[in-house]
Amino acid sequence: MTTNPFAISPKDKKTRSRWLLIFISSYVIWVIILLSPILFLQSSSEELSTVSSYLTSSIVFVIYSLVSLWPLWDCGYRKPGTRLLTLYGLELFQRLLITFAATAALVLDLFNSENHFIKLILALILIKYVLDWYLCVLSFKLRRINKNRQKVQLDEFLYSHPQYQEKFEVLQHGKVIEEVAKNFTALIAVAPHCSRALSMLYKARRRELQKMAACAN
Repeated sequence: MTTNPFAISPKDKKTRSRWLLIFISSYVIWVIILLSPILFLQSSSEELSTVSSYLTSSIVFVIYSLVSLWPLWDCGYRKPGTRLLTLYGLELFQRLLITFAATAALVLDLFNSENHFIKLILALILIKYVLDWYLCVLSFKLRRINKNRQKVQLDEFLYSHPQYQEKFEVLQHGKVIEEVAKNFTALIAVAPHCSRALSMLYKARRRELQKMAACAN
């Protein structure tokens, strides 16, 4: 059986798996922290309406944040995207630096507090803070992996679908602009994930043919 030369290496697969695991873990801990005041309110015998109101607003916020994070998973993990991962990594790094002093203060509160519920919440916040630092590092590693995957994406497609090699050759070396455009459209239809690389090749060949036509005139 032939080995795919463009397959992701075991090391990169581990990085991807770790990113997804830490990404989900950090989010789950954040949800627990967000919903934890409900337990505190109940244990403090607060009015049921207050608990219900907080629970409703928290659930809405959790769903909103989940929808907001979906594009990151889709573009950064499922697909080899880099832009959202870059923005997410930079935003996360900035947020972690800004909250460093507050997080350091939590360590002192964690040891000084006598309330076990408060200690649990503070411990979860600290765990999430550590996980987010690791997630930040993994996000930039995943970005590098995706960047490398983008470079070989077109080669991988042609390796897996050799029947389109002829169209690709026409795209690169065709003598008529209309013929090049026709094959470009056909390749985009079957390999939309390679549209960026195909577009660059098409524009380069079109310019070459236009220059040749201008010189001939």
